[in-house]
Amino acid sequence: MKQKFKLSFFRVNEFAVSIDWGNVMHEDIHRDILRFKFYLKRKITFKDISHGFSSILIQFEETIVNYHEICNRIKILYKESQELHFHLIPKHWKIPVCYEFPFAIDLEFMSKKLKLSTQEIINYHTRSKYIIYFIGFLPGFFYLGGLNRKIHFPRRDNPRKRIAPGSIGIGEKQTGIYPVESPGGWNIIGYTPYSFFDPYLVKKNIPQSGDTIEFFSISKQEIDKYSND
Repeated sequence: MKQKFKLSFFRVNEFAVSIDWGNVMHEDIHRDILRFKFYLKRKITFKDISHGFSSILIQFEETIVNYHEICNRIKILYKESQELHFHLIPKHWKIPVCYEFPFAIDLEFMSKKLKLSTQEIINYHTRSKYIIYFIGFLPGFFYLGGLNRKIHFPRRDNPRKRIAPGSIGIGEKQTGIYPVESPGGWNIIGYTPYSFFDPYLVKKNIPQSGDTIEFFSISKQEIDKYSND
């Protein structure tokens, strides 16, 4: 397989290098990143390797003495990784969401601004399949791609100081689940009783980067039925 993407390299600090795919969210780039990350972990000595929408961050145990040499080594490994028969087998998760009051505190506002009914917004939100590009910002916070263009919506001008865990939000081109109580500027359209924050790493069966998510609507009366605590 030929090299598909041109990479850029950035020296983050004396211990870390960032590899960038062009600051674009795309499923092909995501697969390429996961393939290369898988390969890197088997070929280099490192302290940590993490990834974002379109980048990989490598943190080394020791100071980088020769930055250009490290970059050249990474370029060679990237070309080698393109020959790897890497098959991503994602899990698909169906996540229950209650879109009713008092959870959907911004749904009416979005409805008026978008000139869509609240049910139309819910339909667009539940009919998409979302890819988990990476997990970050907060423990258990999924960065999802795949939100229908018709319900893209700006972040709030005045972020809230407290967003309840389980809140489902929309901000710009993304939707996501707040795993813990935190400040936040996304528009809250619902609540899921599913919990993805695991401070003790007891839950093994939770979504991972590369998995897909689909939301489905439930009533307030069904919330306890779907709790996974």
